[in-house]
Amino acid sequence: MTSIRHQDRVARLRAGAFTKQEREAIGLPARPVRRHNEPPAFPADPGAYVWFALTTTPQREAKAVLELARAGFVAFNPTEVVMVRSSRIVKFKRKERERALLTGLVLVGFPGVLTERRRGNVLVNAFHADVPWLRVLNQTNVVGVVGMASGPVPVPLENVMSVRLQHRRKGGTRNWSAAVGDVVEVTWGAWSGKKGEIVELVDGAAKLKLFGVTGLLENLTQPLSVPEPWVRGLG
Repeated sequence: MTSIRHQDRVARLRAGAFTKQEREAIGLPARPVRRHNEPPAFPADPGAYVWFALTTTPQREAKAVLELARAGFVAFNPTEVVMVRSSRIVKFKRKERERALLTGLVLVGFPGVLTERRRGNVLVNAFHADVPWLRVLNQTNVVGVVGMASGPVPVPLENVMSVRLQHRRKGGTRNWSAAVGDVVEVTWGAWSGKKGEIVELVDGAAKLKLFGVTGLLENLTQPLSVPEPWVRGLG
């Protein structure tokens, strides 16, 4: 009769769950161990993709990226390193921890070309790619895509690269929170640099009444809905 320890070793061997030291001890060749929860690598040629911002369920950005990567999409979850303290012991100890740089948002890229076309006297972006939106939005932790009434709005490549440079850098604690009546500036996305007043907060989105809009935005009768992490207070 085999022992429980022997049965456990046999089960671990069949599952390939031995560590590198255990494999060397029993004469098996060492192999690199890849964690199943490792985030996918950022593409070496981000300019070959057109990027969109997807909204996710709260605190599920990393899981959404893993699900998108397993489905065959190029996804990116920018994070920042912050100091947190543990309250499980008498004396508080601080340690580093990664958290999402864009709360409730992830970036996903699709192979394609983004060009400009003239429609009358206005230049508009034209996106050429076959995007399976039904399959993308069918992922468990994906809620929707950032866009307007006409459809999803691509994220400019320079904004993607700016977030990429901030990835895994040390960041401070966010002490400011949005409130109705605050004058804010959009710091990320297609409307970056626009200023306005918050007229409503709904489900993590800030509805803005923009100041001094011109061109196509002059016909914007409804408040512009922007994810709350995309705005900063102007005091």
